[in-house]
Amino acid sequence: MPALSCPARGASLVLLALAAGACSPAQSPAPTGSPGASPSAPAATTIVLDRAPANLGCDTIGVGYRSITFFIDPTQTPMVWAVTDRGERLGVKWDDSFTGAPLASPGVLDKSGASVASNGEVLLIPQAAWPNLHGHFVCPSTETVFVLDQAPS
Repeated sequence: MPALSCPARGASLVLLALAAGACSPAQSPAPTGSPGASPSAPAATTIVLDRAPANLGCDTIGVGYRSITFFIDPTQTPMVWAVTDRGERLGVKWDDSFTGAPLASPGVLDKSGASVASNGEVLLIPQAAWPNLHGHFVCPSTETVFVLDQAPS
């Protein structure tokens, strides 16, 4: 096979790179307003919530904490988290019935538009019972708190 001249070799490399890119899996764009979104994506106008899985079940494991405090800060990633009375940081995941409030008044709203969580709000974790956040089911765990419109079936 004859050696390629520099311009021909360069063109071959460009074609090879284009072909490889066309065969690679497509990269999906980051959702608007999500942490890690590209700088060209529009900024979030409401608090972004981490979502609970649709088929979530809640185990009856005991947790060592007796309360959590919600923190909501649009400058942080994630924007909503909780800290236990023992100082442990927990993730908070919400089912799709909840929405983030506007950034100007950070909070979480239920499907009726009522506030269910605000920055600094404390939720008590009862012994031998499920916690309740303004009428909504809460499933505590050692790493994440799941907030659902109602208890899983």
